[in-house]
Amino acid sequence: MRFMKAVVSLIVILALLGFETSCSKHDTQDTVLGAVAMVIGFKTSQNYRGLWNASSTKFQRSNDGDPVEYEKYARSYGIHPDKIEVIAVDERNFEAKVRVRARYIQDDGIIAGSAVEEWWFVKENGGWFIDGYRTITEMQN
Repeated sequence: MRFMKAVVSLIVILALLGFETSCSKHDTQDTVLGAVAMVIGFKTSQNYRGLWNASSTKFQRSNDGDPVEYEKYARSYGIHPDKIEVIAVDERNFEAKVRVRARYIQDDGIIAGSAVEEWWFVKENGGWFIDGYRTITEMQN
């Protein structure tokens, strides 16, 4: 009897943890700031599959709809941001512009420079997705 109670309790706890995880993941793309935080996390950790999944349909199509090739292309630069700071957010109905300051490092950890960038987000299927970006200014460090 005790064993059954322990098993049932364990199943309930695991179910609640799974539900909480799925809800928290869903909530992150429900808001522009949540989507921005998610994209920052993907970019700084070089999680290109996550970044691909956080991208709009248009963005994915513009990258040949191929997440493997997208990752190869992104890694080919040999640099990635290790620190990103949000400067401004301009949210409209179904689109948003986010201005960020990113510090880039080389694969060996040496600082490569920094840039102010503008990222575009669109609302699709109830969530916010990155739709494109451009560099506004670059600075050597």
